Amino acid sequence: MGDETSAGNETFYSEQFVTNLIEVNNGETSYEIHANGSNTFDVKDNGQVIGTIEAFSSDSTNLPLNSGVLEPTDNVTEDSSASVIFKLKQGNTVVETVSVPVVFDETAPTAPTVTGQSPAFNDDVLNSDEAGNDQVVRVSFTDAEIGDLLELSAADNDGDTIETVLTEDDISNGYVDVTIPADTYDNNDDDNTVNIDATLYDQANNSVSASNTYDVGIDLTGAAKSRIETNADTTGNDDTAYEAGETITIKFDSKVEASNISIDDLGLNNGDWDTSTVAADDEDTNGYATSFTVTLADDGDGSNGTLNIPASGDTITIDASKVVDEAGNEASGSITFDIADISGS
Repeated sequence: MGDETSAGNETFYSEQFVTNLIEVNNGETSYEIHANGSNTFDVKDNGQVIGTIEAFSSDSTNLPLNSGVLEPTDNVTEDSSASVIFKLKQGNTVVETVSVPVVFDETAPTAPTVTGQSPAFNDDVLNSDEAGNDQVVRVSFTDAEIGDLLELSAADNDGDTIETVLTEDDISNGYVDVTIPADTYDNNDDDNTVNIDATLYDQANNSVSASNTYDVGIDLTGAAKSRIETNADTTGNDDTAYEAGETITIKFDSKVEASNISIDDLGLNNGDWDTSTVAADDEDTNGYATSFTVTLADDGDGSNGTLNIPASGDTITIDASKVVDEAGNEASGSITFDIADISGS
């Protein structure tokens, strides 16, 4: 707020722009200073004219002000400056003068950097639960200023952007955390990638190329069964039952967390596994696998394994909560594998 000045019985107030300057980009062609299309306009109190304000440029050659519009010429150079001067008059008496600097700025800020901030971004993939909730990314910058505009694009199919005006705290921190709403991902198909980037605009509307592109995968579908394989000797001592040492292998169509699959998690609809064991066949360094093999063991009671003569319809069922893929999705429902019938019936 500018100085308060009295003239006669009236009191006038002057107020400069919020930043106390007008910042323009020389690449633009014109800037409106006020809306009434004139360099002189009235000050009214309850409909009565109590004074006038006249606006003019301190450099009428390179920065002419015509009918309330600044029109900088091509001769204006970087960092040169002029002022728009506002004179508050009562009658012919000037009771207040406000000079607002005009700074010519063609230097764009340095490109920002985008990183994931929410724990959901730790693996750079959003599963169905994570994509259904708001997530936070952090945009870092080095030479931004208070009032600069940050525009974040999450590259959803609607082309929407999220705009944030930087505050004093943001500048002090060197970053701003931006929340991306869950509905951003509504239009992205499963197994797609969301490209998140940010553009920084200074108050002269200069901008740099966008930040790095932070790619986030979208995986909304859990693993499903692929097939079951058996290795049974039908010519041995008992060709009507699975015997100790023989194997049953179950396979999923994508990697699942190996530590979740124990022998106790493989539910038989007929009998139990006794001392049989299960192991992942292709576990990677992150602990995920697609194939698991059960090795049948004789429990010592002479039954040669734990499965009695399999009849058509014997199955292995795994609860959905035990089948968790690399993105963290659980299977859509319990998964059932049909065990091959070797009874000969």
